[in-house]
Amino acid sequence: MKKLFIFTLIVAAIVSCSKGDVPEPPEISAVWAVANVAGAGEFAENAWEAGGYFTFDEARQACPAGWRLPTPAEFENLAAASRAHWTTEGGVKGSSFGSETAVFLPAAGFRDAEGVLDTQDSNGDPIGIYWTAEQNRVACFARNYYLFCGELGALEENRLMVAFSVRCVKEG
Repeated sequence: MKKLFIFTLIVAAIVSCSKGDVPEPPEISAVWAVANVAGAGEFAENAWEAGGYFTFDEARQACPAGWRLPTPAEFENLAAASRAHWTTEGGVKGSSFGSETAVFLPAAGFRDAEGVLDTQDSNGDPIGIYWTAEQNRVACFARNYYLFCGELGALEENRLMVAFSVRCVKEG
């Protein structure tokens, strides 16, 4: 069994200035897996590996026991509370959140509804898309977190039949 190192990234700071107190950044209490899911119930060996590509229904079952898909709020908190920057690890571009124990999300691309792998946006920049746990109750869409060069991420909705990367979390 592979040894998986995990970490908890907790960010809390109070900043004061002459104009008054600045609100505290959100706390990140979820434990983020170090690598993407490679196959159902199995993590990739390295943080920079793309892992597998999962439809939304597959993604809901992909995390190993004790792990789950992150909520949109957990992705938003990770982005808001961390020093996010576009970087390269293991020769793969992606977003790194935090400093010493950073969460690295590789720009792994996605598979479209026809199963074609797409690793670049319309400008030729690398992209990566990660499922969240939230499904739109009215339409056949679910929320995902989008990484692309020049932008560190945005939450959006996408069709359930496309296949994205999965990064799991568990309670901290």
